[in-house]
Amino acid sequence: MPLAAETYRPRAPRKTPLYELVLDHHERFQAVYEERYATRYGPWRPHVHGTLLRYLDCGDFSSGFLRVACSSPGCRHEVLVPFSCKRGICPSCAMRRSLDFAEFLDQEVLEQVPYRHVVATVPRVLRRIFLRDRALLRELGHCVWKTVCRGLRVALGDSRTVPGAVMVRATAGDLVNFHRRS
Repeated sequence: MPLAAETYRPRAPRKTPLYELVLDHHERFQAVYEERYATRYGPWRPHVHGTLLRYLDCGDFSSGFLRVACSSPGCRHEVLVPFSCKRGICPSCAMRRSLDFAEFLDQEVLEQVPYRHVVATVPRVLRRIFLRDRALLRELGHCVWKTVCRGLRVALGDSRTVPGAVMVRATAGDLVNFHRRS
């Protein structure tokens, strides 16, 4: 089936308020971070600067692209697709990673049985602890896992029950505010 021209709609990250915010303020933010924010949010993590720069290049043809051609015999339709940043700050890339992960779980990992979605949130008063010591997030995940296992064992009355689980840590809420879940 030939690739229709309307199939691919390029993203326009440069037209978003987030892009403008990062472009206009990321260097100043980094310069004042230690003084203004480190006490409350923990030290500046080295990978943050690179993540911001890659976000600014996301969807920019001058940063590289793929030429995608229709494989149907006789069809010469091609489309250029710019490289993406593949970073969590980028709404487009984050959504793509999320959809790819969900498809992988559905196709390769999960059985066709009932599932439950469990969300564990950190009380607001404790969130600063996790901001400063991110290593505690691993321990938090273990605590959540043990709690789910115990609860299921009690509910089923079988101490040998070991449920399967996929755990994902969310790093921010919809407004890019600190929001830890395990």
